[in-house]
Amino acid sequence: MAPKSVNTSGIIQPPVHATAALKVWENRKGSEDAARAFLKGIFGPLKAWHAYLYRERQWQDGLVWLRHPWESGMDNSPLWDEAMHAIDLKPGMVSPYKRVDNTLVNAHDRPTQWTYDRFVWLVEQARRVGYNESEIVKIRVNNYLIVDVLFNSLLVTANRDLASIAKILGESPKEFEDWAALTSKGIQDHLWDASMKAYRNYDVVKGGLTSKDISLNLGAFSPIYASVPGVAQLEEMLSVLTSNHFATVDEIKSGKVWPFVTFDRQDPNFKSTNYWRGPVWINMNWIFYKGLKLYSNQSEAAKELAVVVKKATIDLSLQTGLWEYFDCFDSSGHGTDDFSWSAALLIDLVNEPQ
Repeated sequence: MAPKSVNTSGIIQPPVHATAALKVWENRKGSEDAARAFLKGIFGPLKAWHAYLYRERQWQDGLVWLRHPWESGMDNSPLWDEAMHAIDLKPGMVSPYKRVDNTLVNAHDRPTQWTYDRFVWLVEQARRVGYNESEIVKIRVNNYLIVDVLFNSLLVTANRDLASIAKILGESPKEFEDWAALTSKGIQDHLWDASMKAYRNYDVVKGGLTSKDISLNLGAFSPIYASVPGVAQLEEMLSVLTSNHFATVDEIKSGKVWPFVTFDRQDPNFKSTNYWRGPVWINMNWIFYKGLKLYSNQSEAAKELAVVVKKATIDLSLQTGLWEYFDCFDSSGHGTDDFSWSAALLIDLVNEPQ
């Protein structure tokens, strides 16, 4: 539970912290003492952060559940539509609030008011029980509890990176390696859908996998980043990822479609400029590029796609600028311009050793 003296939204964010910390070490360039001191200072908090997820948020077999779409990083993805529609709000149930997001950027590119009412409801619901996870997980009416494929894939890699940090500091990596193996196996055992050639989220409130209608999104392929699927399974996944549901390699090379479309572009819920309902995000491209590179010695398709995606991501940034997200068809920038994580990840791609 959060102490009453702490101002908090109670919302967590995707577990990329250990991965980012390890990147600082890898880019120390002669500042080894300062980089080691940084790792030493952050190691305890990182360990506590991961322990919290496994202690307070574990559904089963190392899989972590989320209680708000914001926690996924993909705020208004169609992935959440089914769970959000199950939240039946009556007039007066949500306290008055004022949005700022839709006054700073094009409101057409932002989540709807209907969606935001449910965002606020979930925040208030968590606050009412003092952010007590054991109480929140019991609520089965007007609640959102999702085991998200992308979040858990990021967690697998973050655990491995935390194990690497432990080794650098002379600490035991075993706990983090065990967590990585547990969550990796959980993703494979519980979330793989062979008929879709992709992974699906699990809805704890519903008691089953989310509907196939909303499941064909970029996050469904994110276990590639954590090297969860075997090579044969990877090839099946790439056959979908490089189809006209997302973008073929030829479409990417010709500039007809920029990678990676974040939702099935054949679906009626797809919108090329609306936040997480279709646009291209550089952070997602970075995640998939890094994942594809892990298979480049085993799969020619993965090797080729990694090269194509890296080039397209750099070209997109040079052509349009460092926007928050981009229209996958005309490359126009949307959301906030001069976006810091777009810049940071582009720098990492450009400076990566060949």
